[in-house]
Amino acid sequence: MANTLILLRVLTGLALIIVGIAAAILPVIPGIPLVILGITFGFTWHPKGLRFWRRLKAAVLRRLPWRKRAAT
Repeated sequence: MANTLILLRVLTGLALIIVGIAAAILPVIPGIPLVILGITFGFTWHPKGLRFWRRLKAAVLRRLPWRKRAAT
């Protein structure tokens, strides 16, 4: 049962990534949120994918303009 759920998550993630890339090229719907959602669904079940997702999220959050900077 667990293997079926993992397979379903991976296939859903891949489908969202493919639709997101196609939507980024064709200006019908915004593609970047679909790609991010696809990465979240497809790769976070695996420890390496989860580590990649956490590093990517930390890197993006460091660059946000509304994050307070430490006083020097």
